Amino acid sequence: MAKECAVCGKTISLLEKSVKLKYAGAHLCTACGHEAEQLLYGARNLNNVDDEEKLNDVIGDIKENFYAELKKSHYSPYIKSILKDELLYNIGANAFRKVIIRKYFRAGFDEADNAVYEAGKSASETVLKTDLVKTDAFSQRTYIFEKMFLRTESYTSLHVDIINSGGITIITTIGAGGGDGYSNNDWGTEKAFVSDFWRAMRAKKRMFMEKETEIDNPARIEITKDGFGVTNRIGIFGGTFDPIHLGHKALGEAALREGSIDKLIVMPAKVQPFKQGKRVTEPEHRFAMAKLTFEGNEKVEVSDYELNNTTISYTYDTMKYLQGIYPDKKLCFILGTDSFLMLEDWYKGIELLENFSFIVGDRPGYREAELDEAMLKYKSKYGTETIKITADMPDISATEIREALKADKSIDDLVTDAVERYIKENGLYN
Repeated sequence: MAKECAVCGKTISLLEKSVKLKYAGAHLCTACGHEAEQLLYGARNLNNVDDEEKLNDVIGDIKENFYAELKKSHYSPYIKSILKDELLYNIGANAFRKVIIRKYFRAGFDEADNAVYEAGKSASETVLKTDLVKTDAFSQRTYIFEKMFLRTESYTSLHVDIINSGGITIITTIGAGGGDGYSNNDWGTEKAFVSDFWRAMRAKKRMFMEKETEIDNPARIEITKDGFGVTNRIGIFGGTFDPIHLGHKALGEAALREGSIDKLIVMPAKVQPFKQGKRVTEPEHRFAMAKLTFEGNEKVEVSDYELNNTTISYTYDTMKYLQGIYPDKKLCFILGTDSFLMLEDWYKGIELLENFSFIVGDRPGYREAELDEAMLKYKSKYGTETIKITADMPDISATEIREALKADKSIDDLVTDAVERYIKENGLYN
């Protein structure tokens, strides 16, 4: 049966040589796989090291060289993640070491918990889990997945630990060996189980896996935000914001937390293309309310670029402007499901999809099947990277707020206290 290259998507014929990533279950064509073969050469030949005392030093040198060269490689973050796992599997197999895979995600605990459960359930026969441990500092849970490997005729268990602190979630997988507990003498079942789990995560939870992030020091024990490297991603959150409300605030904060971005630029629009001819509150008021909504958050900047522009606020023009300011950053535009589904029809929508990334947030379950289908379509046609926000979004609209104010109704559960005071002090919307 023909295979597809995990890098370029080319069909690899049965007669063609390919580079097989055994544990990841992936194949690379000869052209795409040459670099991978060089990266994994040392780990694949560890069984040639006869001196056990030197083995640890050799493994250390192999890892150091691998990670240094991987940083320079042309592979995508997704393929790099697979190659890191393949390295550890090969070290485990060829040096008779236990395989422990630890990955770091910019994601919430609930999202990670769901991803682990769904992937583990599909790769096992029995699921056990500990109670959730939750404090002000962290949330933690451990899963134990079990299944029988026919080759050994014994049950093997996989321990998956989830710990979240400060918006960072660490998932650690440890194979428990076959038949005799935590033994290395398991005929490969431990490594196969760890491999099966991460293959299931990639197959079933691809969007979650794309939130994987790098850290400066993998050996760090303390889990803090400062211990994690930046992603070079900036999120741009545009809108009329007339007025800005708690739904906007929730989406912006979720994008910071789940979207792997290091900075959020909130961009009030002067005139949006689809709101031409409609009365909009003065720019200085909408700008002030946006600043009040996110005050105190050092990762948020409220920009008046579009407000000071004399032309219509086209997203493509704004993104190109910001690209000039941040040439080394990956720019992600933040929007809701309805807008995302219509992106191809926007002004220079195809260019937007080809050149920028997107973070999409909306009510859970709302047109979710359509959203997933559109994400896959955009990825296939334009190579678009999209992150789906899973946090609950309040169902609030600016129209609802304006109508409530006209009817002299309370809006204290729709906007921040500071924005509510500002609206009343300036006599807006009544």
